[in-house]
Amino acid sequence: MTDTRRKICAPFRETAAIIWVVWFWMVTYTFSRLLFLFFNQDWLGLRASDSIVNHFVAGLRFDLAAIIMVTMPMALLMALGALSSGRLQKLRRAVLWITLALHSFGLGLNLADILYFRHTFRRQTDELLAMAPEVLRATLNEVGASPTVFFFLLALVPLFGFLFILSWRKIPWFSPYPRLPNPVRWPGRVTLATLVLILGIVGVRGGLQNRPLRPGSAFLSDNLALGQLSLNSLYTFLWSAFRPEIMEHYYMPADEAQEICRVLIGTDADTFLDDEFPFLRISDATESDTSDSIPKNVVILIFESWNALSTGAINPESRLTPNFDSIALDSKLFTQCYASGDRSIHALPAILASVPNLNGGRLISGRLELTRIRGLGSILKEQGYKTIFAMGAAPTSMGFDSYSRACGFDQYISLDNFQGRGPESVDGIWGAYDEPFLLYLKNHLDSLREPFALVFFSLSGHTPFAVPPSFESNHPIEGQFDPSMSEDRDLSARLQSRGQVYADFSLGSFMRNSRSSKWFSNTLFVVTSDHVGWSGDIWEYSEVERFQIPLLFYAPGLIEPGRDSLPTQQTDIAPSIMDILNIRSRHSSMGRSLFALAGHRFAIFAKGPTYGFILDSFYLSSTRDSSIALFNLNSDPGLSDNLAVRTKYDSTFFAVDKVFRAYLQTGLNALISDKIYPPETGKKEGPTIKN
Repeated sequence: MTDTRRKICAPFRETAAIIWVVWFWMVTYTFSRLLFLFFNQDWLGLRASDSIVNHFVAGLRFDLAAIIMVTMPMALLMALGALSSGRLQKLRRAVLWITLALHSFGLGLNLADILYFRHTFRRQTDELLAMAPEVLRATLNEVGASPTVFFFLLALVPLFGFLFILSWRKIPWFSPYPRLPNPVRWPGRVTLATLVLILGIVGVRGGLQNRPLRPGSAFLSDNLALGQLSLNSLYTFLWSAFRPEIMEHYYMPADEAQEICRVLIGTDADTFLDDEFPFLRISDATESDTSDSIPKNVVILIFESWNALSTGAINPESRLTPNFDSIALDSKLFTQCYASGDRSIHALPAILASVPNLNGGRLISGRLELTRIRGLGSILKEQGYKTIFAMGAAPTSMGFDSYSRACGFDQYISLDNFQGRGPESVDGIWGAYDEPFLLYLKNHLDSLREPFALVFFSLSGHTPFAVPPSFESNHPIEGQFDPSMSEDRDLSARLQSRGQVYADFSLGSFMRNSRSSKWFSNTLFVVTSDHVGWSGDIWEYSEVERFQIPLLFYAPGLIEPGRDSLPTQQTDIAPSIMDILNIRSRHSSMGRSLFALAGHRFAIFAKGPTYGFILDSFYLSSTRDSSIALFNLNSDPGLSDNLAVRTKYDSTFFAVDKVFRAYLQTGLNALISDKIYPPETGKKEGPTIKN
């Protein structure tokens, strides 16, 4: 080959080599996924409705992300020409051998998970580093049960390593050639390296969508075991290795904490099933003479950033929500309901899976996202419901698409499904306006067979607080139709208030138009919020009021209207719906039915490194290590009298603190150790779950 041809071909040779490396390991990891399916098909709980092909396609993104994370250093060196010179042959070989070693490790993880999955029902994480003896012991147990399978899988690692070595030696892309002086070559090299880096970043984040790829993206349905098929063990290992560690906490013996926790969440109808899963229970259904009737539909409307004190039904001084206030008159209204956290990604697990924000971070896209749950959608599907989650934003916004599917909501309706695209329907920034999107959903419900369950998540209360042009012209932020819109308030607060006015308007329009639908009278409506909006005047609220949100249950003829002023939380919604609908099913709700007559009422929320815990009338402010303050909400709603510093309240302080720590210990440790809900497989007798 002439010098000129070598100058021209070198970048193309190296580009082709990079593509070949990626292709080789993509094929290898796909083959390992086929083996995972073949050897674990009895453990995946496969159903006729499950799409294996879709899970394999989803798995390609995880394979590509893992390959790029391991191969990127070599790819950048190749793109820059650093491995092209014959004089650097030792460096090139070292880089290739290191890359091969890392991929062999990744392949080994994927193959080991074929057996180890039967013990953990999830892919490997960086727990391998801390639990190597336990992992080895569990794997060796499987060797005794399936020695042929073990040695077959073990042989595949050196086999694919040999094929990789053989191919790079046979393919001329890797043959050395002398570095030639070329003063104009470096701009092209830098351009190629930049392109490789950009494509690598896109590959690691799984594409150009709003939310980057994460383990939760693998769950395409509520069959969580099948979601593990899509994952790549090398990816989950690397992903978890760079996440902050979440440690188990013990404030008292585990059995004592569990007993206190079960007394707190249990009702007379609950029977707890397994001490290994402290929240797992079944609630007895009552005798009913309506067995031939169609079960009640369920419609849950979650409005962004609504504060309970901004609703007239709870705070008579507010006039922002006339439609909500009107509905509340015929509803069961809970005036002391509290959000699980201060972000939407805290609310969805609490509402749909009854899992509160205990780790102070996030469950969606966090390290604990792989914890097994049993969502409300899965429970309702078991009763024959069609389950739908709808939000007018982009499909992957906030990770709600994959998490709602994991909770059992099969259909996800987003901006992509919405037909209206005019300026009165879509804001062009965030997504669809609430009213046209809700009316679109109403028409969709009209076409469905009952029973169905819909969860709607609004957008109007989220920055930039966009409203349709026609509504904006009739509701200027300088308007005086409500004291909360006065000009002396922070601009963001006024914009948020107008967003709430529009959301309430949308709620009223949806309810009015739905009354003529045949399903309306046979539907349970739940209206609530995700969290309190953090506008400019949030600091005017007390520590408790910053988490106080509205909640009502509306079902005339089924639920007697009234007001309830006892502590309530988002995790109570799912078990309450089960209670109202008289559903008998296994669940692991970390809240309790609001319609149970006996027992304590409580609420818990996390606010960064601290927690708020309300037990009956007492509010405890605490960290994981020590409690800070205790207040009586009935006599001191402004939180000015800290009872923790008053000796005569010592017994009360320690009693509330103990209940809080028992719940936190039991709940947090169950999340960390994946003991919320046991795996469900196709086997009649499931495997033994080992610590």
